[in-house]
Amino acid sequence: MRTLAAASLNARSTGEFGGRSNAGWSMAGSAAVTYQYGKDKVVSAGTTTTTNSVNAALVYADLLLRDRGERYDFTARVDAGYTHNLVTAGGGSQDRTTAAYAELTDRNFGVTARVGRQSLASQGIVGLFDGLYVGYQRIRRGR
Repeated sequence: MRTLAAASLNARSTGEFGGRSNAGWSMAGSAAVTYQYGKDKVVSAGTTTTTNSVNAALVYADLLLRDRGERYDFTARVDAGYTHNLVTAGGGSQDRTTAAYAELTDRNFGVTARVGRQSLASQGIVGLFDGLYVGYQRIRRGR
């Protein structure tokens, strides 16, 4: 009986990112640390050569901060990574930032502005760009 009673209850929300809510600020993020190691072994004319091809530590992080208000929605996101190459010969260490932007949406006017490093893959633009994006939605949903 308890199982049937629990099944009739409304589902609990798993977060504010899926639906329209005026719950205020929310934050989500992730981080990862990994290590890669690899050796190459080449045998040519009876001579064997072994080299370290990969020896690197990798650190990645993604942080999303969001505020959903009655009129304005604010989103800030940083997605970045760093690869520290431990091989003495060859390439060096490298960092990458695939997203670092702030976005503000005014629901009353249907205007969205985003500034920073971003991807506009949804608009058919391949790759990243640093700058300002402004969009206007003439027909707004939910009104």
